[in-house]
Amino acid sequence: MITTKSLRTIKYLLPAMAIACMVFAFSHQKGAPAHETAAALATLHFKYTPPSTNDYSPSSVASGLNWLQIPSNQACTQETDEVACSFSINVPTGDESEFVNGSGQPTSRVQIQPSSGSDAYVMDVVDATSNASVKNAIANVYLP
Repeated sequence: MITTKSLRTIKYLLPAMAIACMVFAFSHQKGAPAHETAAALATLHFKYTPPSTNDYSPSSVASGLNWLQIPSNQACTQETDEVACSFSINVPTGDESEFVNGSGQPTSRVQIQPSSGSDAYVMDVVDATSNASVKNAIANVYLP
């Protein structure tokens, strides 16, 4: 048999439980899941072509004119940090044209940071607008 005391308890307890359930449900919806964020990135691959035989000077390695966009299966395999070979960067999907020009070379937004010395290799790749690293992978190899 339901008493007045039971009705009062139900009257206040049910709304409180409903509010608690809503707070719990909505508190776990902060931002996109990791798999959705990763899907919003495109990977661009570039390979180094020396402007002259064995020119791996820091200025040549840093110059976007000496890099050409390639398919991922043409990227080099990391051997050693002796000279530059290839790198890949992650950029927002839909913004690829801001990072690679119509000739397949990186735009001025892509800043290649070489090592010092006569034979340079790639140390990092940053977005010139944010100074944040955009490198996905860097493959440096033995001097050919």
